[in-house]
Amino acid sequence: MHYQSPPLIHRDLKVENILLTPPQTYKLCDFGSTTRPLPRDKVPTSVEGIQKLEHSINKTTTLQYRAPELVDVWGRKGFDEKIDIWALGVLLYKLCFYTTPFEEHGPLAILNAQYKVRWRRSLSRGERSRVTDPRRPSTRSSRRTLRTRARSGA
Repeated sequence: MHYQSPPLIHRDLKVENILLTPPQTYKLCDFGSTTRPLPRDKVPTSVEGIQKLEHSINKTTTLQYRAPELVDVWGRKGFDEKIDIWALGVLLYKLCFYTTPFEEHGPLAILNAQYKVRWRRSLSRGERSRVTDPRRPSTRSSRRTLRTRARSGA
């Protein structure tokens, strides 16, 4: 989608919009929020235009997965396919920790990209039962890899 001309942006990339079909094929769905990039110089300048843009974003995207430029449309920064990359990061965080990084503090935390990684020593019984595929890396292994990469700056 991002390599199309013009590029297309999904805008609502989240766990709930990824389907698993046999055998181990993942498919992206819900293209109702797809749009083209909105460069800074094309962002509406009128109050009505910004309100219309904000309404569209609120209607077609999920707050916890929104990039900062979608949370604060009044900043008139515009957006491009990088907002999908932000959402992918949130999605990966949710896969690792079963919550989104900004769940507790909402839009202000998104704008400031402030979050805390909540490492836990062990999984609950319910969480353990969800991890059933022996080919999938263990949570401990995934956490160790994430910690190593975070420390090395990779």
